[in-house]
Amino acid sequence: MHSPGPLPGAQVGSTNGFVTIILPAGEAQTLGASMAEKGQSVLVVDDDETLAALMERILSRAGYEVSVATSVESALFLHESADFDLIMLDVFMPGIGGLEGIAEFASWGWTAPIISMSAGYGDMEPSTVLRAANKAGAAGVLAKPFNKEGLLDLVDGYISG
Repeated sequence: MHSPGPLPGAQVGSTNGFVTIILPAGEAQTLGASMAEKGQSVLVVDDDETLAALMERILSRAGYEVSVATSVESALFLHESADFDLIMLDVFMPGIGGLEGIAEFASWGWTAPIISMSAGYGDMEPSTVLRAANKAGAAGVLAKPFNKEGLLDLVDGYISG
């Protein structure tokens, strides 16, 4: 799978499993204004830092408050300081994978619906992987690669429904 290119004008970095995005000043002001309007929170958990940053940018511009973790372990740490309305979780990651992560989140008392994401793995098609995620407890699935409209439609549906 090929990852999207860098975000124009943004600096993307990673520290302790968390993605940091530094946006140009005008971009930050736009994001701050839209986040206040919607206020629903989404946690994106994906080890592909570029894709996670792109998802953060798309969802933030749509008015969501977005947190990003590059591992399930990092996501569990975030639970100490935030409750989320929706979790977007990659299935294949180093350490605790997405299927195990679904169970782990439940054991920590998280009740937010989980959308599992995958591009498949080896000979496994995304649909096979995502069916397994659904059986493990994911509320919904999103095959990679996806487009902006597909992402927003899915997130809006789970947040408003």
